[in-house]
Amino acid sequence: GFRGLYQDLARVDSGYRLEDFVGESPRVADLLDKARKAAHSGESVLILGETGTGKELFAHAVHRASRRRNGPFVAINVAAFPENLLESMFFGTEKGGFTGAESKKGLFELADGGTLFLDEINSMDTAMQAKLLKVLEEQKVRRVGGKEDIRFNVRIVCASNETPELLIQQGRMRSDFYYRVGVVRLWLPPLRERPEDILLLAQHYIDRYNQKMGKHIQGLSLMTQDLFTRWSWPGNIRELENVLENAVALSESELIYAEHIHLEGTAPAPLTLKERLKREERQILRQTLAQCGGSRVKAMELLGLSKTVFYGKLKEYQLD
Repeated sequence: GFRGLYQDLARVDSGYRLEDFVGESPRVADLLDKARKAAHSGESVLILGETGTGKELFAHAVHRASRRRNGPFVAINVAAFPENLLESMFFGTEKGGFTGAESKKGLFELADGGTLFLDEINSMDTAMQAKLLKVLEEQKVRRVGGKEDIRFNVRIVCASNETPELLIQQGRMRSDFYYRVGVVRLWLPPLRERPEDILLLAQHYIDRYNQKMGKHIQGLSLMTQDLFTRWSWPGNIRELENVLENAVALSESELIYAEHIHLEGTAPAPLTLKERLKREERQILRQTLAQCGGSRVKAMELLGLSKTVFYGKLKEYQLD
């Protein structure tokens, strides 16, 4: 039950690395660059993003890229526990401090020398935020019922699916607490804002579930590709993974067809030929630019386009 989960918190390790984050979009490249710098800096990190964007896995990756990689990674979902339990969980308890109390390390002690990850920090009460702020500034903690201060050395990584500005405005987050835990902010973009990564991620999960289920599915049919790139993915990567796990389990052919896909809501209309060609043209332009190291002159020559046409297409596809 609760005690078993509490004791196992320090042994959680997904093995997930920044290199495992699938994506080739400029947003992802920029995010990974910032994440590597943040990991080495040792500063506290606040990971922002909608539900299902992979915030906890990203926190694991930041820890593994940091100097604390050999220390413990302790994770807690703040929203999963009632407020009256959080204080004893964070600070620990001392035997005899209150009725039924046992001597038990808190999360700061468990994470000493490593990283403490607080998920859904937006659900934490402001009174608890004030207590945590004091502990973080002093780098010492006193167990509930204890008489001595215990020093610790912990890096804080937090995650929220709501923006700090909104939380502060609504009085649900203290600004001083935010400035302490959000020295570095990393925003994980929703899947709908990185459409060029959707098919890459889809193939990644097909390969994973092929291996797990002993299947040999090659990929998505053209119609399913169209459906995937036009779907808004409100559940983000988590939704995509769940959809493909189900599809791989159901499919008995070499490709995943639309009938294997179960999406919550109304599916978008299929792409017209003109829309499909425009999408391909944008992809070719982006790949050629990357192949030429970003040199527009080289890309223009390689594609055999005039300067007017080339720069017109860059502007049309927002690649300028």
